Amino acid sequence: MAGDLRFLDSLKGKRVLLTFHSLGDVDGVAAAFALKHYFGKDRAAVVPVDRVSSLTRNLLGHTGFSFDYPSSSALRPEAYDALVVLDCNSRMLMGKFADARAYAVIDHHSAHTDPLDSANRFVNPSYSSTCEIVYEYLRERQKRKKLDSRIALLLAAGIALDSANFKNSREKTFTYMGELLSQAHTEYGDLLELLDMPRTVSQRIAILGACQRARIERARTGDFLVATSRVNSNEADGAEALLSLGADVAFVGYAGDDARISARTRLHLAHRLRLTEIMARAGKLLGGSGGGHPCAAGSTGPKKSKLPAALALCSKLALQRLEQ
Repeated sequence: MAGDLRFLDSLKGKRVLLTFHSLGDVDGVAAAFALKHYFGKDRAAVVPVDRVSSLTRNLLGHTGFSFDYPSSSALRPEAYDALVVLDCNSRMLMGKFADARAYAVIDHHSAHTDPLDSANRFVNPSYSSTCEIVYEYLRERQKRKKLDSRIALLLAAGIALDSANFKNSREKTFTYMGELLSQAHTEYGDLLELLDMPRTVSQRIAILGACQRARIERARTGDFLVATSRVNSNEADGAEALLSLGADVAFVGYAGDDARISARTRLHLAHRLRLTEIMARAGKLLGGSGGGHPCAAGSTGPKKSKLPAALALCSKLALQRLEQ
């Protein structure tokens, strides 16, 4: 794999701007800080597009890392030798960086229909996470030299979260996790405890609301259940909750500054459903794009009025594929 990322080799010691998708999560942020340490802490900068998740903020506080600038508005990409985008290949999800030409895009999500302009790309959905891609590169380049324990902890956290506790993983994912935990001087149980954040009242209300407003449709064959719902926030948590309560497929929509849909399905149905294709079509209807993973995907776009129609399309396509 290192050969596929050889375009990163020339960035060592150069001024590199590292960023990730809007509302950054642990996977993108951890991968960015890992590459910052590799390229040179005094030369590379990690800058968010906008906000990051509360779990990400807590984990950065635990490890003692902080962003170089509060937001992308404080920095011009042209001031750096290279812009590297991690954990994202969609212009819609890059905010103020959407029109910037990236030196490299590195991602593990399926290819979106609105790709970022970049000179180099490594987009491979077979990896559990962007952290796994980055660790594999560092592992080969540094010839088994141990990482900073805090970087190892961040990478391990990114893999654990984006692999959904190894539901979306390869054989090598387990090997890499073992190596990272050893370098982080941490047991897996301790890592999970660190990542276990109690839900806020607003999160619990959103999840219960998703369940309360859910529409359930049953496939004509196979006893499959498809659930759709809308929330005022935390659509991903709502989709996860519907799945845990018995749905085989769940689509939960949210209309805020833009329209978003989070989709979840069970592992044994992933090949049949092809969620990323459904999300791509829903994203097009919303005026944006969609993609993700076989069991967890999403779409986003500016056409908020189209959200009901997009949710109906998701349900229709899922039922058609389940009934085949």
